[in-house]
Formats: sequence, structure tokens, C-alpha cells
Amino acid sequence: SVLLMSGTTAGNYGMHVENTVYCVSGLENGTWYLDGDPTIVIHEFSHSMINPMTDRYLKKEYAEDRTLFADIADKMERIGYSDDTVIVINEYMVRSVECCYYKYYLPEEFEQKVQWEIESGFKDIVFLVEKYLKFLEERQCDFQKFYIQTLEEFVLYLKK
Repeated sequence: SVLLMSGTTAGNYGMHVENTVYCVSGLENGTWYLDGDPTIVIHEFSHSMINPMTDRYLKKEYAEDRTLFADIADKMERIGYSDDTVIVINEYMVRSVECCYYKYYLPEEFEQKVQWEIESGFKDIVFLVEKYLKFLEERQCDFQKFYIQTLEEFVLYLKK
């Protein structure tokens, strides 16, 4: 479901209620707020699936580790995210999914999209994009198993 929220926010977010996923999108001056990105709906729907898996499978010691993203905390703050590790991981994961969408459906803009994410502060996104693309090409397991493994590998990559 896509819910348009008139007058409440000009931003967008994804949510889930039981087994239903939603993309909630604000209207700005009567216009659907896309923030200049045609894939915002994919981004927000992805939160509906990614966030619950991160909550379930991210090890507690990783979730509480504020050093993982200390080097990008200022950039995260500027774009509306805190230094909360779970929030930043969710954004990394969702933005990686979004980049893969570009690879398949907007290939002429793929490199520019990845570069934009890096410049926005998600400097390690290439690691995840490569993982997602390999998963999409090989499909050797279900997404949940892939996500659990990738989540662990990403945190270990950040810690090195």
C-alpha cells in the first residue's frame, strides 16, 4: 500500500503492520514528495522488510556499538539520521537495494546513484551493492539467509 499523508510531513518512510508493508509519502504543496528520486517508493517499501530483519538479527553488541559509524556521524546528522547504529545500518541496506534497482532498471544512472550515496555519507555502500548484486545473480539461498549473513559480514567489514 502507498499512503499519501497530506499536511503531516514532506518526507517519506516505510513501515509494516503484521504482514502488510506500507510506503508512507508526504505531500508538499499538494505534490507527492519524491525528493528528486523516482525510486523513493522502492526505498520506503524496502524499509518495511529490512528494518524488522535488522531488529531481529543484528547482534546486540553490534547494535550498541556507536564506533561503527563514528567517522560519518556528522554527515548522518546533516541528512536527518542519528548516530544510532541500527538506523544507519538500515539506511545502508535499503540504499543498497535501491542501487540494485538502478543497476537493473536505470542502468545508465547506476554509477551516478552509487556515487551520490557515497557522497551523501554512505562511503561503504559498494561493499553491500556488490553483495546484493551477487545474490540477485546467483540466488543460492533465500533472502532472509542472505540478509543474516550479509549483516554479519558488513559489520565485520566496518570493524576492520
